[in-house]
Amino acid sequence: MQADVWENAEHYLVEEYSRARISKGKLAEMLDMNIYEVNDLLDRYHIKGNLDFKTFLEGIKTAESLSRYDGKKTGNNNE
Repeated sequence: MQADVWENAEHYLVEEYSRARISKGKLAEMLDMNIYEVNDLLDRYHIKGNLDFKTFLEGIKTAESLSRYDGKKTGNNNE
């Protein structure tokens, strides 16, 4: 019976993650797993990342703003 309860809780939390209601870190914390174990778990449930396109673009913009490379030539490359 206890195994069924755990399995149901696991399934519920994976569903919450797939609906972007909890983060992968929170999922790991609640299931007492490390991030690699959570990735394996999500693979078993055939769940891909819950990153939407808007969040992806915001991440790219943030990465570009923090990057040392701005995409422009600086003239310091001995041309």
